[in-house]
Amino acid sequence: MQNRTWIKGLIFGIILLFVGASVTPSICGNIQKINVVPKRYKQQSVSASTIDWWPMFCHDIAHTANTSAPAPDINQMRWSHTIEDFIESSPALANGKAYITTCNWWIGHIHCLDLYNGSYLWNYTIDDQLFSSPALHNGKVYVASMNGRMLCINASTGKQIWNVLLDTDILIQSSPVINNEKIYIICANYQK
Repeated sequence: MQNRTWIKGLIFGIILLFVGASVTPSICGNIQKINVVPKRYKQQSVSASTIDWWPMFCHDIAHTANTSAPAPDINQMRWSHTIEDFIESSPALANGKAYITTCNWWIGHIHCLDLYNGSYLWNYTIDDQLFSSPALHNGKVYVASMNGRMLCINASTGKQIWNVLLDTDILIQSSPVINNEKIYIICANYQK
């Protein structure tokens, strides 16, 4: 039990570091707290167009994991939100929202939280495992499912735009990358 508490504390610290300092950790565990920090990023004081958002895994199409965003000027938690599923990927941050994929065995979720106050905005549920980080582009959230599906969700409402089964014999654990209006993913064929 003490080991599990230590792991939860470590995961809590990694998530706080990621969102506050724009570092991408690989997150895994059960019952996660998602925390957001910077006071200077309050909705009223900073325009969404001036923030260097983190719209996909490792920030950009080159996966540089670098950002021009400043480090936080405070060292306390601004809010927290408990998610009772496994988080196997990094969140995507854009337009004042955090998008997080989770899974609980064969049920996957895409959660959308308000970055400024931590409020729960919407949830999308699918009967499949979600291990990929979401990618955001033009008001849409793209996620690949473990069993060969690509999902496109409206970033504002959480409503499904499309859900396509690419192949029944592929396994997708990579995060989508969007470049020049095209979606790129890496898959494995586990039948051959």
